[in-house]
Amino acid sequence: MAVESALNEQAGVDCLTDGYLKANFADSDVEECGYCKEERPVVALDELGAELEGHSGFIYLC
Repeated sequence: MAVESALNEQAGVDCLTDGYLKANFADSDVEECGYCKEERPVVALDELGAELEGHSGFIYLC
């Protein structure tokens, strides 16, 4: 159940660190960010995950 709860969270576009993702979701609806609690364009984490899965060519380096 904790995983389902986490997937219902929303991340503010400004809290994303990837430029492609920020640009892709910049026109999202404005709601409260689940991380910083500010009102801003947000993306649901499940939608964010689906976007990343659709672009399996992405390689993220730490």
